[in-house]
Amino acid sequence: MKVKELMAKEFMTLSPEDKVDRAVYLFHYEKVHHLPVVSANGKLEGIVANHDLKKVEGVPRYTVHESQDGKKQIVSAKKVRNVMRRNPFTIAPEENAYVAAAIMVNERIGSLPVVHNGELVGIVTSTHILQAFVNLCHLIEPLDELLNRLNNECSEKA
Repeated sequence: MKVKELMAKEFMTLSPEDKVDRAVYLFHYEKVHHLPVVSANGKLEGIVANHDLKKVEGVPRYTVHESQDGKKQIVSAKKVRNVMRRNPFTIAPEENAYVAAAIMVNERIGSLPVVHNGELVGIVTSTHILQAFVNLCHLIEPLDELLNRLNNECSEKA
């Protein structure tokens, strides 16, 4: 099985100049956990995972600026470039999925940007790998039989 068969081909990205608040919003409301960071020319610059935002916990995300006329303005202080992981591990779409899984396990990361000829073309996550595993297991034991067996085992323990 190839990475291109598992990866998300539609995905959201951030710019290094985006405010951290944009990442917070996307993580919370779009229910994503990993966001590639792409420069204006489309080059992959880094990646932000939802747990990377712990770096800014306790650090004010806002500053208050007072203009000469006395008006106060709240400005987001942190930019994505300050919290992103630079030079992330990447994988090619033609690579075997088990290689992606091995990289994620060995590096203790939850996703890999998928890059083809220098262009970001997708993202593969641990959820994609687990879904492939479930699908492969389904070939061995039909999913409805597996779910029934698991429900019966849970009922017996209750």
